[in-house]
Amino acid sequence: MLNQALGSIVAEFRIPITTGQLIISISKLLLAALVLTGGSLGDRFGRRKLLLIGTIGMSVSALLSAMATSSAMLLILRALDGVFSALVTPLALATLIASLEKDQRSLVIGVYLGILGVGSLLIPYPVAFLLERFSWRLVFLVSAGMGILATAALFVFVPVSKREPQVRKVDVAGALLASAGLLGVVFAIIESNQLGWANTRILGSLFAGIVLLYLLVGRELRNANPMLDLHLFRSRTFATAVAVGMVIPFVGAGLSLPLLYYFRAVCMDTPSTAALKLMPLGLASALVSPIAGKLTATCSPRSIMTAGLALMALGSLGLSRIRPNSEFVALAAPMVLIGAGTALAVTQRTSIILGAVPAHQTGAASGINTTSAKLGSVLGTAIMTTMFLRLLRSDYVDRMNPSGLSVKELRQFTQEWRRAVRDNTSVNSLIVPPELVQDIETAFKDAFSASFGKAELLAAALLLSCMAVVWLGLRNLPSAGSKE
Repeated sequence: MLNQALGSIVAEFRIPITTGQLIISISKLLLAALVLTGGSLGDRFGRRKLLLIGTIGMSVSALLSAMATSSAMLLILRALDGVFSALVTPLALATLIASLEKDQRSLVIGVYLGILGVGSLLIPYPVAFLLERFSWRLVFLVSAGMGILATAALFVFVPVSKREPQVRKVDVAGALLASAGLLGVVFAIIESNQLGWANTRILGSLFAGIVLLYLLVGRELRNANPMLDLHLFRSRTFATAVAVGMVIPFVGAGLSLPLLYYFRAVCMDTPSTAALKLMPLGLASALVSPIAGKLTATCSPRSIMTAGLALMALGSLGLSRIRPNSEFVALAAPMVLIGAGTALAVTQRTSIILGAVPAHQTGAASGINTTSAKLGSVLGTAIMTTMFLRLLRSDYVDRMNPSGLSVKELRQFTQEWRRAVRDNTSVNSLIVPPELVQDIETAFKDAFSASFGKAELLAAALLLSCMAVVWLGLRNLPSAGSKE
């Protein structure tokens, strides 16, 4: 929602685009930094109790965000949303898993992920509709209402689990090291898009984060009651599932944003139409996730995950053939493959990770699962999008070389043309020389499509490599979620 509302927020508060980007990224940043701690706290103090705190906190922060009177206020509230999300994200699934027998897990995880797919399918369009016709504030009010319903449902339907352990001493130092270390690394990844990797703040944040995570590893290996049991990674099955779990969202996040831009900048679609065109991804995932859970009864997790990665690779190869005039049907088929493949792979990954730990550690394992996914998503957004934009700039400049424009002039003219397209105003009002308008449009669309195609080829190669890792790393695993 904030990605689509960025322009409106920047204009209303009259803030630099970099501040707007920070408002967007702060919640994701703190969620990724604190999710391990959130999962561990749930194991210590009771998952239902902390789930209630998380949902209430998210609801209140959304409600206050709708009434924000300044960019600073909105930034603080989005930061609070990230903190409370770090409780809800790992503990929702951990609470569900703790109530199930082992042979039910894969099927129910499939249903759970299918519901998430339905959310990704249904939510983008109404969000775009509200943004086009009303205000970004109304979307926050809707979010707050949904949060209140979720809180009420927790009170009514989720009893205090007997499996929740008694309160034990919390590894405060471990929690601080994990949160600060992840904060440093994730901040560097997210903000590198704006500041560049040579920036001293980025390098300092990355170095500090790596050092703190190194200290965390040393402490947790020696600690008798660690927040994060690193001995879990001695299991080849667990380690493989976590590693591959980072690649899947890496590819997904690296695909979604450029594809949305393609529909907006190349196909000239409205936000709501662009959101509708992305629906094959969520629809396929929602339909296949429950099926993926059922397949566990007859197929090994290794086979299912490999098949999922293969479908994702085929979809990426299909999207690599994208052109400015590509028919939607030609793009929908690869998106369906990617959505279906993601459902197959993610269902098995989640089941394996949560099935590899004792019941009292499902919160921590869910935190590891979520952290790996969030880091993969952040890396995918930062690395894939940055690579795509650099390819786009280089290709576009090469195509416009015959015009004789300097890079500065070309950037200025292109920004003017894109602003006219976005605001649906006449090109006659532009400062762009009339004879160059068509050349700029053609070169931009051709360069965009070619660069997106190259990024998808890289994604396909990465997914094919993961297939080999899964095939070797998950040997002798008879059923999803079983231990070695």
